[in-house]
Amino acid sequence: FETLIVLKKLDLSVNKLREFGQLTFYFCFHLKYLNLSRNSLEHLKNNQFENLVELIDLDLSYNQLNYLQSNLTTNLNKLRNFYLNSNTIYSIEQIGGLRSIQNIYISADFLETFKNLTDLKKNLLVL
Repeated sequence: FETLIVLKKLDLSVNKLREFGQLTFYFCFHLKYLNLSRNSLEHLKNNQFENLVELIDLDLSYNQLNYLQSNLTTNLNKLRNFYLNSNTIYSIEQIGGLRSIQNIYISADFLETFKNLTDLKKNLLVL
């Protein structure tokens, strides 16, 4: 997507995507909405979304994710809605950088560990 630097909305839902390269979204500086739901994603790489500094909505629901990397959300300061529901997530060790977060959806997962959520500020409305 390196030639789509002004792209604001990207919907890749309902495909059979299993993984993305480290730099797949690197040049999507202005992306506000990213929908990766209903794919076959099992894991995401460290800093996969680090340049998505304008991102407001990130939908990773209905995949096969079982663990979130601790630095997955680094630089997502404007993220308001984070959809993680209906995966197989058993552990969330740390979610950082979410200064504007309002909603985190994690229902229908296998959550056992949920700690170090120090960056979740007073804006969080739904967890």
